[in-house]
Amino acid sequence: MRGLLIYRDIMFILLLFLVLLIISFISYLKYKRTERKQLTEKIENMANNLKAINKINELTLSSANANVLEILNIVVEDVSKIIKDIGIVILLLNDKDELFPITMSSDCKRLSLETGDVNFNSPEILKSLLNKKMVEIDGSDSKLRIQKGILFPILKGDVTIGAICVVDLNGNKKLRGEEEDFLRIFASQVSIILENKKHLETERAFKEEIMALNSIIEISLLSLTLDETLQMLITRIGSIFKADSGVILLKELLNEELKVRAKYGFKLEKKDESILSENSDIIKETFEKNNFVIKDKKISLPLKSDDKIIGCLILYKEEIDYNKVKFLENLIEKASIVIERRQNYESALNMINKLSSVSYLGNLILSTPNLEEVLNLIVKSVTEMLDAKGAVLKLLNEIKQQLEIYTSYGLSSHYLSSIENISKSIENEVIKSSQIKILAEGTNSLICVPLITKDKTIGILTVFFPYRRSFTEGDKKLLLIFSSHTAIAIQNAKLLKELKNMYIETMKSLATLLDAKDSYTRGHSEEVSKYAVEIAEELGLTEEEKELLQFSSILHDIGKIGVDDNILKKPSKLTPSEYEKIKKHPVIASRILKSVKGFENIAKIIAHHHEHYDGKGYPDGLKKDSIPLLSRIIAVADAFEAMTSDRPYRKAFDKNTALYELEINKNKQFDPVVVDAFKKILSKKGIV
Repeated sequence: MRGLLIYRDIMFILLLFLVLLIISFISYLKYKRTERKQLTEKIENMANNLKAINKINELTLSSANANVLEILNIVVEDVSKIIKDIGIVILLLNDKDELFPITMSSDCKRLSLETGDVNFNSPEILKSLLNKKMVEIDGSDSKLRIQKGILFPILKGDVTIGAICVVDLNGNKKLRGEEEDFLRIFASQVSIILENKKHLETERAFKEEIMALNSIIEISLLSLTLDETLQMLITRIGSIFKADSGVILLKELLNEELKVRAKYGFKLEKKDESILSENSDIIKETFEKNNFVIKDKKISLPLKSDDKIIGCLILYKEEIDYNKVKFLENLIEKASIVIERRQNYESALNMINKLSSVSYLGNLILSTPNLEEVLNLIVKSVTEMLDAKGAVLKLLNEIKQQLEIYTSYGLSSHYLSSIENISKSIENEVIKSSQIKILAEGTNSLICVPLITKDKTIGILTVFFPYRRSFTEGDKKLLLIFSSHTAIAIQNAKLLKELKNMYIETMKSLATLLDAKDSYTRGHSEEVSKYAVEIAEELGLTEEEKELLQFSSILHDIGKIGVDDNILKKPSKLTPSEYEKIKKHPVIASRILKSVKGFENIAKIIAHHHEHYDGKGYPDGLKKDSIPLLSRIIAVADAFEAMTSDRPYRKAFDKNTALYELEINKNKQFDPVVVDAFKKILSKKGIV
């Protein structure tokens, strides 16, 4: 009986153990199932995270060529779906270190977070973010619609450029470790996308600037007048800057009065006077500051030549982008260069035309025995050349010792009577001093020039202008030339030779105006002319050939008016690009002179004065006798004078060394016959 009881107890214990074992096994199976479920969820989350990261990577790579905001809109929606119960806001720091949202997931938009009443810019939040720390947001702040959230800093290198705000939509979300890691990776990818955006914007801006600068350069290459150039510039710049309208104002060369020269986008009835009046304040401020001025929905930029303001360009625009002002300044600087070169070109052409008129007048004086006809022509020519109202020529009556009108042009007898008292006082001063006198009174001005022969004043030439005019040294020289011609014509035919010499000096004076801007080459053309004529005499050339050579050598460097001063005055060796620009000056000279009647032969000679005897020169690579003889003579004279003069990049050679250079380059650069003739000249003078 007792054994039965023991057996029963043992069986009970075994049964109890078995039950406990089954319960433990069932619990173990449940635990494993839960663990496997959690592991499966974790693997699924990791897979989703990896998919999201890969997708963001693909979008990041494509962000260089796509709309960045659209990409960010896509990725914030994807991230808010991957991590449950959260919303995403991407914020950037502005120049004032203030956060502002650029995009957010749709859940955040439903919270109206974009309305601006969410204060992300508390000092504590900004301080932590700028220190590259994650920040937890507490909804106790009344300005926050967010119950809870976390700000992850967006970093560029070691600098915080923004933040990703992870919004807890239900108020009880706790991020797991892998979710935080994923969000940090997401923040770094957003940084890359934003950096790609910045690079893309920089590249686009750079391309736009290059295209704009190229368009300005294209204008400079066109054969346009100054007015046509200005119109193209204001139209092109206004279009580039997306301006509503614009205007270019330039100072007049003669009286420095500011005038409208080109406009864009204005109504036809808009008068120039109205444009000047409504812009008087901004123009004044631009000239005073010598810098750009933004005022009244307009931007005004100075146009400069050699650091001197020659005008301004004004653009009208509702909203002016300050980020583009520097680019616009650069554009205006290039436009100023184009304007300056076009002005220089037209000034040179104008000077050549005057030179042609002086040449014609000189020949006429030599060939016309009728003094009255000559003097009438002189008065007419000086009036037209100086764009004057008129001119009057008075001669001194030696018996009465008073001035009498001999001839006038463009002036009525009534006008002459009305200004008699004004002009009389200045005329008497000129007679006494034998000096040029200028008078500017009210809105009129005049210049009075003495007619002098043999140190004696025999009359005066007075030119009248209906505006206040400034007179350049070129104007004064031109008037002195006319007064000299007049005095010579009055004197008699015995002064024919002297008149011819004066004509030559006229050309020298006008040519000197072209190369006087460089102190190293001042007087160069005159010296070259002297050597060239001596060579011509040694070679037995005719008087006509010598005269043609003299004129050609005086003007041989006129083409340098089209070469940048910075290249001409450069104190070091020229770059290949700069040398190519220098090489264009014979062609520029030829083009200028060919347009002037009577200068065709001079143009041809100057065009080839840098050809080499062996055919390796420029511009056409002519060789030996294909090069005009007079061009070959100028080549030798020009080279010798250049070698024996100081230059910015070297000291002058002595004459023996310079002659040696000519000798060793015979049959290469120089005609041997011309070099030998020049050597004889120097030998006769005892120079070598």
